[in-house]
Amino acid sequence: MRVKPIDLVIDESDPFRNDLLDRNDYVHNILSLYRSVDESLIISLSGRYGSGKTTILKMLSAEAKKSGFVAILFNAWQYDYSVTTIKPLKWIL
Repeated sequence: MRVKPIDLVIDESDPFRNDLLDRNDYVHNILSLYRSVDESLIISLSGRYGSGKTTILKMLSAEAKKSGFVAILFNAWQYDYSVTTIKPLKWIL
């Protein structure tokens, strides 16, 4: 039986306030990577279901915005049964 994990509430002003797993280092390492490149950068975040990928992305987005980056979160799973994911992505952009 799979139990859906409870989504951690991410406060935009303090993304790590409720973080009991110390994801701060992961997020800041990714931000450092972004700061170190002059061109576009794509990263992959892999893990098992419920391992915290979405939580890290939400924390990264909040911390990136605080640092002056533009961050857009797009959950492709929401459009899994859609004919195309391009239209929903255009709506967000």
